[in-house]
Amino acid sequence: MSIKAMIVLLLLLPAMALGQTSKIQAQWPEKDSWRAGEIVDLVVEIQHPLDTTLVMPEELGSSRFVPIDQTQTTVPSESGLRTEIKLKYGLFRPGIGTLGPLTFKVVDQSDQIEELSTPEFKAKVLSNFENEEPTFSPPQPLASVWQDDYTLLWVAGGTLVALLGGLIGFYSRRRQRLDEEIYVPARPAHEVALEKLSALQSDTLLSDGLHMLFYVRMSEALREYLGRRFGFPGTELTTTEILERLESVEWPRGLELLDIKRILEHCDLVKFGGYLPTDTQANETLTRCFTVVELTKPIETAATEEAA
Repeated sequence: MSIKAMIVLLLLLPAMALGQTSKIQAQWPEKDSWRAGEIVDLVVEIQHPLDTTLVMPEELGSSRFVPIDQTQTTVPSESGLRTEIKLKYGLFRPGIGTLGPLTFKVVDQSDQIEELSTPEFKAKVLSNFENEEPTFSPPQPLASVWQDDYTLLWVAGGTLVALLGGLIGFYSRRRQRLDEEIYVPARPAHEVALEKLSALQSDTLLSDGLHMLFYVRMSEALREYLGRRFGFPGTELTTTEILERLESVEWPRGLELLDIKRILEHCDLVKFGGYLPTDTQANETLTRCFTVVELTKPIETAATEEAA
């Protein structure tokens, strides 16, 4: 079999919630090893039913597989739809690299999800400098040169002045930030979240057809609140990472981690999966966000508001 021969791996997964079974097929070059700097192509073909949406994985690369190009085409087929994804990776670091499994999601009109995964791919990346003898220039005779050279002194003096200036600026800015922190207390996380969600409730984004912007603002308000309330950078983490941080939370009656998972995944389908929700779905999701904030805000704050 030649170096350019391809291994075709066909994985059939049972349908989890969709009416039909989807199929995934991955094409990977058969090659014992690669040189650093080479490009490798991965072709993934997915057969899925009509009226479904294909959602790409959140992470397409790894430490040694660097994504450099991606194309995606969807055409009708005898069993529904056929989507072909072509991925190009750059192999820049020597060593044994792994990619995947890459998990794709097929979502139907009722938000039922079927997951399809590729196998794990491995590649041995070789250095371009292996088995090469280093070459050195022949030694040159020493030359005696006597002259005064103050370059080092000038460089040291300039460096010292720059360091002093940098330290003065650093402490000035630090003092300014500390003053701001002392005299401008941060607003409670639930107040900020309720304010942002209320602004969406009175906005005209849905009536103007701007569903994507509506969901982006709603998702960011909830993620920011969860992060500030439970101590993590909510707007910088993926949905999976946020759910991992929330596993140890003791939820109040009427709320559980599964509710948070459903809200965040529904928002991700709209933001990343091309799913277009109805106005009713959008308003119901907004109401659920209000409920999450109201049920999880600090007890001391809730008691103070009731007494007032």
